[in-house]
Order: sequence, then C-alpha cells, then structure tokens
Amino acid sequence: MRNHRWRQATRADACRYVVGEADGKIVGRAVLEAVYPPFAELQNMHVLDPYRGRGVGGAIVDECVARAGRLGFMALFLQTHADYLPAQRLYARKGFVLAGKAGMLRLVRFLNLPVLDTFLHEHPLATYSASAGEGTGEWSLAWSDWASGDRLELTLTGGTSDKDSEGHGPGVRALSLKAGEAGLTAQLDGPREAAKGTTVELRLEARNEGPDPLRLCTRLLLPPGCEAQGEWSRHGPVVDLEPGKETCVLAEIALTDDLDAEPLVYAAFGSLPLSVEVFLGRTSFWLTHTVLPGHWEDGMLHQD
Repeated sequence: MRNHRWRQATRADACRYVVGEADGKIVGRAVLEAVYPPFAELQNMHVLDPYRGRGVGGAIVDECVARAGRLGFMALFLQTHADYLPAQRLYARKGFVLAGKAGMLRLVRFLNLPVLDTFLHEHPLATYSASAGEGTGEWSLAWSDWASGDRLELTLTGGTSDKDSEGHGPGVRALSLKAGEAGLTAQLDGPREAAKGTTVELRLEARNEGPDPLRLCTRLLLPPGCEAQGEWSRHGPVVDLEPGKETCVLAEIALTDDLDAEPLVYAAFGSLPLSVEVFLGRTSFWLTHTVLPGHWEDGMLHQD
C-alpha cells in the first residue's frame, strides 16, 4: 500500500541531508536524493578523518537505506570512484552490488523487489555478476544458481552520470527469470523524450517460457502530472499467458500541463520514471522506463 500513490515531490524532497553526530558535533553527512520512485540516490558521502573506522559512515548509510525504504523506493543507488577501496568495502558490507561503470562505479541496493527476494530465498547460494548490456548505458545484473541452473537477470538502464546516462536516471528495463521449470521474460520500452501536453506510449512485452499457464496482473506507478489513459486509468490489464505464448500490452500516459519538472532540476538525473509493477503468483517486480520531459541546455531543464 505504501507504493499505491506517489508522493508529491517538492524542492525540499529532492535533497535531504543525513548527518552523523559524535562528541557533540556533526562528523559525517550524506545527501539522500529522493525525488520520484522507484530509484533514490545516495550522494556526497563524507566522514571527517578522525572519525573514520568508528561506524559513522555505516550508520549514515543505514539511515539512508531505511528512509528510502519507508518512502517506498525500490532501490537505492550511488556512485563512487573506482580506486576508493574504503568506500567500496563499506557499501559492500551494506548490501550494495556493482551495477555499472564508466568514469565512476555505480552501485545499487534493491530495497523492494519481491522477485529478487523470492529468488534469493529459494537459491541462497546464488552468485551475482554484472556485465555491459547491448545498449548504451545498459548493464545486465544476474543472479545464478550453479546447482539448479536457475537464473534471474535484470537489465538496468541509465549508465553512470558522467559518461553515458544522457540525462536519464536508472530503470530496470527488462527481466528474465528461470526458476525450476517456470520461465518468464518481460521488457518495457517507450520514447526517450516527450513534451508537456503530449502522450507517451509504453510497450510492455512478456513471454511465458515455462510449461504452465501464468497470470500477470499489472498497474502503473506514475509521478504527479502524468495520467494514464483508457483501461490503465482504472487498473492495469490482467493477462493470462499460455505456455510458449507472448503478449504485448500498450499503455498511453499523458504528460499534462500540471506536470511540474522543477524538482528534476535539483536531481542528478532530469528524467521522469514511468513504472509498471507486474504481479506474478506470490511475487512481483517493477519495470521502469525513463523519459525526459523537455530538453537540457546550460545545465537547466527546459520544457518544450
């Protein structure tokens, strides 16, 4: 229920400081950038030298994770330098995994992704790997179980901000799941840019690669100012997929005149996340397509 409605983002929501105190003074801080779900970002983590190694950084990270989770974000990501090992050790201890690299390393921790939680619960010895995807700024994140051959793979888009994101924030574009005899592939696509007053068409494709029928229930999660049209304005369609069959569902989303892009100016990425949550049996997953609501010029977002 916490994800049923999106928070109305404001300038104050865009960046919030989380600080660590010791000996009566502030000795560490980070910025939690939480504009629109499903991805939040942890930025500018720093602890004063005399207080490093005393748990201050870990406590700040724990608080950022907890706050992002309470707000209903699917994942928390960050970027760090490839040669800064102390930070990498800290983030690894806190459950972050490598999710991309360019000039910086991108790390991510999934907070609310039931399909991943289910897979890891049923495959506790699954190993993780990441590799460059086929598209620019795409990375394949995979968890594989050597004993059974089962595998969960996510395609993460967005790249890293200083090289190949092109202004787009992160999103999970595609999913591939093999668990026992069951199998499913799903992906979400759409245009990269759209102006206020226009309509964005999302394309959700799914294929049942297992021997049993699957029922998929769907719903949209949209930022304020984005309105679903047609059937999606009430609820997402329910799709029954027979073995070996695939489906394609279209969703039309209007970028209304009420869309306020100002909070995006204060974010590292100026894109709107348009998300579909897919419910599959006892589990669910998010797919997100990001769209630029205008164009960037001189470091500012301009509405078309």
